[in-house]
Amino acid sequence: MTTLSGFYQLPDDAAPAGRTQVEADLLNYLDGQLLYASGTDVPVTAPVNEVVVSSGTAYPVVITNTVDSQIPILYGNDVQSEISFTLLGVPKEERQLGLFSVVNSYGADPQNWRINEGGTSSYTYYYDPTDYTFAGNYGYYSREVKSESALQAYVFPPPRSFKYPFNDGTGRFPGDQTNGVMTQFWETKRSFRYQPGRITGVTMGVNMTTNSQHTGEVITWGVRNSVGDGYYFQLERGTDLYVVRQTPDLGTLKVPRDSWNGDPITVNSPAAWSFDLTKVTMFAIQFGWYGAIGAEFLAYVPNGLRDARWVRLHSITASNEYSVPSLRSPFMKVFVQARSTAGTTQPAFINLYGSSVYIDGGDDGTLRTGSASLDTPKLIDATDRAIMGLQLKPAINGVANQQNIYPISLGLRSDVDAKVTMAFQTIDDNINYTPGFGTNLSRGTSSSIPVTRLDDVTLSGNFPNISGELVGNLNYLTGRRVKVEGAGIFRTHVSSFDSALSRITVDRELPGSVTSVRLSRFNAWAMSSGTIPSGVTVGSLFYRTGGGYWRLGLVPQANTANWDPETQQVCWFASKYPGLSYNALGSVTGETPFPLEPYIVQSFVVATGSTNTTITAGGQSISVSGVSPYPLRIVAELQDNASVQDVLYSTTQEANITIPGSGLIESLPTWTASGVTQTSTSAGGITYVPSVFENAPNDPNSAALIDTQGYRVLASPNRVATYFVQSGEAVQYDLSPLFGPDRMFIGGRPGTVENTGALFVTASARNVSGYITATLDWEEQQ
Repeated sequence: MTTLSGFYQLPDDAAPAGRTQVEADLLNYLDGQLLYASGTDVPVTAPVNEVVVSSGTAYPVVITNTVDSQIPILYGNDVQSEISFTLLGVPKEERQLGLFSVVNSYGADPQNWRINEGGTSSYTYYYDPTDYTFAGNYGYYSREVKSESALQAYVFPPPRSFKYPFNDGTGRFPGDQTNGVMTQFWETKRSFRYQPGRITGVTMGVNMTTNSQHTGEVITWGVRNSVGDGYYFQLERGTDLYVVRQTPDLGTLKVPRDSWNGDPITVNSPAAWSFDLTKVTMFAIQFGWYGAIGAEFLAYVPNGLRDARWVRLHSITASNEYSVPSLRSPFMKVFVQARSTAGTTQPAFINLYGSSVYIDGGDDGTLRTGSASLDTPKLIDATDRAIMGLQLKPAINGVANQQNIYPISLGLRSDVDAKVTMAFQTIDDNINYTPGFGTNLSRGTSSSIPVTRLDDVTLSGNFPNISGELVGNLNYLTGRRVKVEGAGIFRTHVSSFDSALSRITVDRELPGSVTSVRLSRFNAWAMSSGTIPSGVTVGSLFYRTGGGYWRLGLVPQANTANWDPETQQVCWFASKYPGLSYNALGSVTGETPFPLEPYIVQSFVVATGSTNTTITAGGQSISVSGVSPYPLRIVAELQDNASVQDVLYSTTQEANITIPGSGLIESLPTWTASGVTQTSTSAGGITYVPSVFENAPNDPNSAALIDTQGYRVLASPNRVATYFVQSGEAVQYDLSPLFGPDRMFIGGRPGTVENTGALFVTASARNVSGYITATLDWEEQQ
């Protein structure tokens, strides 16, 4: 066996070819063995003049002073980077294909990133006053650290929640809880899928807070999807580091650092280095989807002086071990997240500096094409209305849809000069695309009544007859409560009045300066012109708040000609009612509308018995005498300065609506109204029909939903591009410069915060009314 005896390695600073003197081991001439100093194991050396040979490469060069043996070349950096091979053991000889690469030099790109917007998922006490939640260093933020070009997820919950001084019936009283949880994150809007026969890799440069010793602090970074899968690193209490594989089918595998089967990166490990997670560190995760591969977790760490390499920390093998795939879905998103609970003494945060997603070769992924055209030409005029919509399907055959859509061309033909605009309508505008828009109902301000304050809760004046309106709950789902409005008066209702209608008593203390009030009553209503006909026993009711306080109900055996709003039986299924707003000191500063939902859907059931019928909607039920409650109509009652919008119904229950627009969608474009105004032009006029997003033609496995029925004005469109078509012209526009994996796309799941929105094609005639047709083509990343 040849050893290094008689050889030496060229030093890094070796001169060009020439002669140099080196210390060489001396050999026994007879047997060729090394000579050692007497009584020691120290080899005997002597200076020898040798020729220095330079290879001109970056590799070490070994030369020998013997001529009768092969030269064994031993590299000083013979430990290859663990990232040099795929999980399948194949050397990465192909060119890696980058799918995503972001350095946050200019902040967060809203096309790539979404954040936790707040609300219930962000903070347990989301009803608390803002100046209380965010006092000092407390609060939750998904923000940019501009000085470091970092995206930061930050949480620091107060030790106790706000203590409410008054029970206003909204469910917040008394507060003063100690189980608060704050969670904030950054997450890519796009999903990056696994490709069969390839390995997906993700790199992330991060740093974070450490050593909090708070048991409720958890910082995570890696990849996850919306169905519960994830591969990520997890730091708990600022000290305990884990790698985690999470999937509902196989459970959660959580491996602590001292059980990693690779290098745990400690001073005693092969890397001879220990993590300091307060300093920027690059991590990588490589994974496959099938139950036949698994995942690897790596870190880029120092390797001696002025050198570094990728080191494998832990491998999760899955070859021939599971009866189901390693993950439920191959579509993963990059994320960083910080979570902490009340009682911590310091903030928790993680900074993301840069990230990338790649596959170890291959292509951008399989693309399938789709196309949809208007069934018939649409009449257009000077009002810009949507003629077509394209939206991501929430699920395909019951599986959550993680794909993206890229429009590639738009074909148009018009018999008048027309302007055509492509625009997103995003969920940030509190718009839901499921049923589309209906008529807007609104009510103005009632007359002011001069009053004299007799004591804290009593006013004298000339009041209208409000008999029968002082019963029921303050959430307005029963009775007909009368609300008192005026300067400095908040969430105050009439509790009694005298027979002369000259004095009222209220349920909260009145300000001493009050000289006039308005009585905001449920005495203005609108009954739907459309009915829910006989035979419809289940369905869903859609509606959207426009502000103020109102309620919606189902009216059995409804006849608008003789309907009595004070005596007619109504199943009230939704209401918007007031709560009190407080500052951090506990002082009332105004009102907060409750509940907080910007858009709501409720299911209804009509159950016929032998002698009566039970109608249930939104958690409320009424019993109707007789076995035929039809026709059913929807009634809207509004108080002062209130509005309600987009009241629609579907013959499919909410829980069973897997495709937006599925079932029979009925809009209510006109109402029989008393004291309520309606605006139909914003919904496209009397000819308005709701948007119905349906399966793409002839392809049930498509990721797209198409709306060719809607014909309405968008509330606040985000314009993408505008085109002009001359009368009699047929044109085809290439959209690929606008849409693509690295540009705009349609993604996310409808009804969720990651939704990028629906893409609408809107059109208007420039001079006179006429007809236009359109065809939209797109690609779907499979």
